[in-house]
Amino acid sequence: MNECSGAIFFLNGHVGTSKTYVYNTIATTFQSQGNFVICVASSSIVAFIFDGGQTTHSTFKLPIQINEYSMCVINKTSQQVDLF
Repeated sequence: MNECSGAIFFLNGHVGTSKTYVYNTIATTFQSQGNFVICVASSSIVAFIFDGGQTTHSTFKLPIQINEYSMCVINKTSQQVDLF
């Protein structure tokens, strides 16, 4: 990948099929190449097993209760803007 591109990986499988190992290997490989990697998961339990994992709600500043008026609250002067 060049420095101007991005990628999203979604891995699905049954329990015990080494999904965590594959995800952590992908993340470590890209990080070793100088890329910035964020591992995001839907729950804190899953985020905990990823190296440097974060929940979707904390990463994208999503409210816990979501409705038709919900939105991300990332300030345009915050560090997340540069990150994303």
